Amino acid sequence: MKLYDLLKLPIFNGATIAAGENGISREVNTVNMMDAPDIIHFLKEHDLLVTTAFHFKDDLESLLCLIVEMNKQGCAALGIKTKRFIDNIPEKAIALANELEFPLIELPVQTSLGDIVNQSLSYILDIRTNELHQAMQAHQQFTNDVMSGQGIEKI
Repeated sequence: MKLYDLLKLPIFNGATIAAGENGISREVNTVNMMDAPDIIHFLKEHDLLVTTAFHFKDDLESLLCLIVEMNKQGCAALGIKTKRFIDNIPEKAIALANELEFPLIELPVQTSLGDIVNQSLSYILDIRTNELHQAMQAHQQFTNDVMSGQGIEKI
């Protein structure tokens, strides 16, 4: 699933792309919530990370490092809930994300990070379930054709 598709979910109403808009077509496989400053060791390729930025409120360098490392790992984007611990996404972070084409998403204060994670993962799971169902149907049709002696042309 592409990031731009995920951002169309109602849970993202009021969210804005603060930087890295050229990377909006990145793949998203899962959504993670930051609860520790060493989160980078637990992230995987195609992860969307959401955070209140509590750990970065007085440490801009750590935020810049996280953006660089997430980009290196092929993560999808970083969503930051502003107006709680930081008022705005720092200009240096915006400039860096734009340079890397790494999406930074400003999340609205009224939206719960837990709700973002739950609803996003539910949507991703629904899409993956549909893909699996279609693959199983194709496999079943193929098996039926083979078992009934259908020729190569039919298959």
